[in-house]
Amino acid sequence: MKDDLLKTKEGTSAQRGEPVSIKGQSENGSMGSLMDVPEETPAAMARFLLDRKVGNVWILSPGIECSYADHLIIGEVENERHRDSVMDAFDQRFTKRGEPFFYEKGPIWSLMDFGDVVIHLFLSAGRRLYRLEDLFPSSPLWVLSDAGHFALKNPEDRHAPNDGENYLSIPEPNRL
Repeated sequence: MKDDLLKTKEGTSAQRGEPVSIKGQSENGSMGSLMDVPEETPAAMARFLLDRKVGNVWILSPGIECSYADHLIIGEVENERHRDSVMDAFDQRFTKRGEPFFYEKGPIWSLMDFGDVVIHLFLSAGRRLYRLEDLFPSSPLWVLSDAGHFALKNPEDRHAPNDGENYLSIPEPNRL
């Protein structure tokens, strides 16, 4: 398998504006389709968060269960300064010039709204308090490892960050 998760048909999907299939490996080794999304979202956004030292990055894909977004990306920032620098970097990287950038900042929870993708940035206390992944327990949830690989988390294997379980203990796949 290829290392990158973004699979395209002939040519580049970004040039044609077509969706690409993002594949990942579940904890039991089976392959599954994460979602069909434009190339920039949400896998590229999740990896961008990882590059900006955001921890515990998850992609939740509730589909029709969620009326306001197709994908939620959840991550933990170290402090408000870290959050602000991540949000500024996202503004520069993922918004078109002159296009409004929708966001909300709170003391422990901030979000960025990109239409079909909403990014939630938490301080660790906020992540444990709100547990957004519990709002959509049957939805696919993908964890991005520190090495940049996605792994599917089964509903029974989901644990909130810092709840005593090492919820990021995912096996490194052979090569996604």
